[in-house]
Amino acid sequence: MNTYIFWSAIAGLAVAFIGSGFKGKQTDQTIEDYFICRSSLKLGWLTLTILATQLGGGAVIGAAETAYTSGWVGCFYSLGICLGLLIMGIFVAPKLKTYNLMTMASVFGEVYQSRRLRTFSACLSVITLFFILVAIGVSCRKLFTYLGYDSPWILAGFWFVILGYTVMGGLRAVVITDAIQVIFILIVFSGIALYVTQMPDLKMTIVAYSPPENTDIRWTDWVLMPLCFMIISQDMGQRCFAAMDKTAIQKGMIIGALVLMVASTVPVVIGILGAQTGIVSHSGSILMTVVENIFSPTMVSLIAISIIIAIVSTADSLLCAISSNISIDIMRNSSVLKSKGITFLIGVAAMMFSYSKSNVIPVMIIGYEISVFALFIPFLMGLYKKPVTEKQALISIGVGGLFFILKKMAPFPGLEFLMLIGCSLPYMFKKTIS
Repeated sequence: MNTYIFWSAIAGLAVAFIGSGFKGKQTDQTIEDYFICRSSLKLGWLTLTILATQLGGGAVIGAAETAYTSGWVGCFYSLGICLGLLIMGIFVAPKLKTYNLMTMASVFGEVYQSRRLRTFSACLSVITLFFILVAIGVSCRKLFTYLGYDSPWILAGFWFVILGYTVMGGLRAVVITDAIQVIFILIVFSGIALYVTQMPDLKMTIVAYSPPENTDIRWTDWVLMPLCFMIISQDMGQRCFAAMDKTAIQKGMIIGALVLMVASTVPVVIGILGAQTGIVSHSGSILMTVVENIFSPTMVSLIAISIIIAIVSTADSLLCAISSNISIDIMRNSSVLKSKGITFLIGVAAMMFSYSKSNVIPVMIIGYEISVFALFIPFLMGLYKKPVTEKQALISIGVGGLFFILKKMAPFPGLEFLMLIGCSLPYMFKKTIS
């Protein structure tokens, strides 16, 4: 790796990101400014921030690790996200824009006219997003370990840059940095794809690949859970509320999903190349080990930077989403200063917890399951099947909770589909459940 290029680019990007925080701070006068940019985002900004948010540690580092051990099923996670974004963009996002609110939990409370359901859904959202943020921290730690910078102070410094601009500028700063990040990532990934297609040996290695016969990856976990979560997640809901109009968010999510599906195949191909050529990683990152064995030092530096900012682009969005749930739905806070303090504390906690985990996507899947099992059906029913009652939602949440416990104790094929059916039953008998 070219150390000079790496650190020069990192320093330049850090300055640009902090600058975006100051730019966002200039307009952050109210909670609406801080969390949803006063519903002013146009199509271009929406597309870039949606793509950047999802092209993160899971779709890059996690997918490469999975492809290394299990082959093309490494695409499952990104496929679930893309399908969820398409459904969200076509059907759910336009409906959400009819509500003049800022969080998904607020919509939940509005459709059921229930303050406790709003608080409960916000708490579950916080837990879920925090799990995902911890997984992103794990991705970051693995990358720095591979690069030889395994000191906790280096990780802390990196993390505090993310915290700095997110705390200062809120969603507006996140969107600006997302645009910078995703453009850089797509340029580098395009270079990787071009290089692989121009190298006959690498092409033949991929063509000759034979996937493992046995894998413990279940498509219901890796496709269905991310798909469902995209539809109810606060970070994507926040983009809906920040959009200028329905058309912008619809097109933004559809375009973002299509580009994400193409871009996310790059780390999967790299993972497969590593498995086929017998490359073994002893430093925590399959992706970077393979890259270092294939590409030039300059290209390795650029790829390392792109992975770092892919992690950043997800982490800052999650920080902003978690903070919005706590500030708006749980604390009923209207102070921007307090919201910034909450954002800071969440970021510090996530960094500390990331040292206790070693896997990326499995941690994210646990986070998805918590919210999907409890909230997916009640949320959709509240949007599309009216009138609905608080009691119906509580029973549905209880059924989802029982299935979640059952999955952890004695999972069996088809459990997720039975959960969806079971959670829907209270809404089939609205005359008796009221």
